Order: sequence, then structure tokens, then C-alpha cells
Amino acid sequence: MGIKRVGLTILALLLFFPLMGAPSLRVGYLPTIAANIESPIGEQLFAFATNALSQIACEESFREKIEERLNRQEYLKYLEEAHKQIAKGDGQTPQGEYEPLVVEFEETIAGEWIYLKLPFELIKGVEGGEAILIDYILSSNALDTLLIFKIERLDRFYRLRLILLDELLYDAIVEPQELSTLTGDLFITLLNRLVDPKIALLGVEGLSSTISLTIDGEKRDSYDRFIPLVEGDYMVRGVAPGYLPLEKKVTLEAGSINPFTLTLEAIDPTPLLLTSITGSPTVQISDGLVASLPLVWPNQRPPYTLYATQEGRLPLVKQVGTAVGEIEINLNPLWMEQGVIIRSSQNKFYQALGRSLILAGGTILVDTLSRTFSQQPLWQPLVWATLGAFALSTFDASYQLFAYYQKTKYSSQ
Repeated sequence: MGIKRVGLTILALLLFFPLMGAPSLRVGYLPTIAANIESPIGEQLFAFATNALSQIACEESFREKIEERLNRQEYLKYLEEAHKQIAKGDGQTPQGEYEPLVVEFEETIAGEWIYLKLPFELIKGVEGGEAILIDYILSSNALDTLLIFKIERLDRFYRLRLILLDELLYDAIVEPQELSTLTGDLFITLLNRLVDPKIALLGVEGLSSTISLTIDGEKRDSYDRFIPLVEGDYMVRGVAPGYLPLEKKVTLEAGSINPFTLTLEAIDPTPLLLTSITGSPTVQISDGLVASLPLVWPNQRPPYTLYATQEGRLPLVKQVGTAVGEIEINLNPLWMEQGVIIRSSQNKFYQALGRSLILAGGTILVDTLSRTFSQQPLWQPLVWATLGAFALSTFDASYQLFAYYQKTKYSSQ
């Protein structure tokens, strides 16, 4: 029986060490929203949690929950192995007892967020605080804790609550149109409870896809215009094409949302001269201006796009990223279109190939006639003539095929 005990010990260690390498806190996310309430705030909160709360502070209560879950899983494996040993052994119980695991934790642990979709009956039981039902949900999903996001209707108001098992983290009553304004409060509540109480949120107004925002020279992730930062002083810089850069020092207070309005001052417009040596094409600018060239555009504000068209010529689209003094627009004739050039080369090859096939047939026909009739010397010059024409046509077809290949090769690059 000593060998069996050693085997069980080795098995337990093999199963234990992978878990020891990176223990994580498994958090179940359960949204309970009344059927007659439509709001994306619950999905936004889950997306924020899975991205911004990937690392969670390893406090004592979380350590106990993780160790309890891991020990429950390992003890079940121990019992299953003991059952196998008894089933194939002499019926005696293996010696040795299961020793609880002791997990070494770092200051922070990884957070695993599991979105729960439960039947209505289970949700009602969780909302009622039934301990047995909550424990069943935790164990059946291998969870360490449960975050409940709840919205319910109270007359003409909405009540929003955030509960971590039996700990009420957030409770607010607002009118329906104010529900979306609570997003930042929910974010900072989770950050201060699960990550660091010294974290603040920078709420940026006026941020768009054309603006590059850096904080102390670094780009930071933004969650629905909120940027989590540790309390302190920061230099915020915003840059966008066509606008003067903005730099401003901000002081963030822990546990609060610090609003910041990003307003960039537009650069004074500079005039642009548009000319052309291919007639008078019509130019449309992305801001709506349409005119024939030559033209002076006094309000040049990059970036912008120029669309130039002229009858009998290929259209042109030009992207302009910086202010310039003059742009000359020259439109190419239609025959320079890549597709037209390729089709023309293709048609020439087909024509040469067709001539070669006709001359090949003619050569065979003339040679056959010369052999059929007895006057071969009279037919011989005609045979050589058709054969020479066939050779020249074949050479021309080969040349046109090579030219067609070259044009298609360069057009695909």
C-alpha cells in the first residue's frame, strides 16, 4: 500500500503545480435587468471589467476563496483516484490523508470574468439572497465570487445596484434618461474595490478618431471615454490635423471622476491655388466646394480630399494631409487607364493568335492540294508563301502574348 500512497502523492503534485503557477480569481458576472428596461450599461460594465480589471488586488478574502475552490477541486480528484485504487485493488482503503493545498500569491492576481446566463428561477433565487442557491452557482461554475448587476423599476425611477456576493458596492436611484450617466460611477466603484482605492477616472469630452491623445507622453486605453489612472498630476496632450496641439496639466483625485474637456483650436486657414494644364477640370473638395480650375481656395484646412473630373479623361482622387500653397491637377486620357491598356494588349494577342491559326490551316490546305494534284512544282511557291506567313504570324502572337503578360504582371503589383 506504500506504493499506492506514493503514487497518489505524485498525482496530487502534478495536478497541483500547474494551478500554483498562476492562480486567478474567477468572478461570475450576473446581470439581472427587468424585462421592460432596455439599456446597454450592463454590457458596457462587463466589457470594462474583462479589459480594465484583468489584474485584481490579492486581498485576504479573495485568497481564501481561491484556495477553497482549488482545494475542493483537488480533493475531488483525490477521492476519484482513491476510488480507482479500491476498485482495482484488494478492497482495502489506501493509506494516507489528503493534505490541503497552500497557494502562494503575488500582490495581484489575474481576473477571469465569466458572463452567466441563468434561468429565470435561479435569477430570482439569487436576487432573494438564497445562500444555498448562490453556493450551488459558485461551485457548479467553479467561481470564487459573484458580481450581481441589477436594474429594477421603482415607479418612474430606476434603481441600479452592484453587489459582490453579499457586499453592496453601489446603489443609486435615477430617472430613466439619467441611467447612462452612471457608467463612470460604476467603473470607478469596481476599480477602487477590486484594484486600488487610489485610482481615479479621467473623463474626456470631445475625443474623436482624428485626435491623438497622450498622457505624460504615453497612450492610455480609454473605456467609453474614461481613462483609469492613479491619483496625481498628469500632462494631457491632444493633437489633430488642422488644429493647434493642446497641452494641459490635470490633477486627479483618488476615487473620483475628473472631467476634462478636449477643445482644440483650429489653425488659421491658408489659401490654395489649384491649376491644371489639361483644360478646365471640375474639382470638388471634401468640405463641399465645387468649381472649375483655375481656382483659389481661401479656406484650406487639411486634411481634405480633392475629386477632379473632366470629360474624356480619367478622374482623380487626391488626399492632402498638410497645407500647401499650390496644387497642379493633370488628368490622364482614357486610353491610359490600366484596364483599357490590358484589354487592348489582350485583343492584339487574340487577333495574332487567330491569324496564326487561319494561316496554319491555309498552309495545310495548300500542301494537301499540291500533293493531290500532279503539278507540285506549280504549288510549291504558294506552300512556301503560306508557311512563311504562318511563321511570321506565330512570332507576332508570341510577342503579343509576352507583352500581355508584362502588362498584367505590373498591374498586379
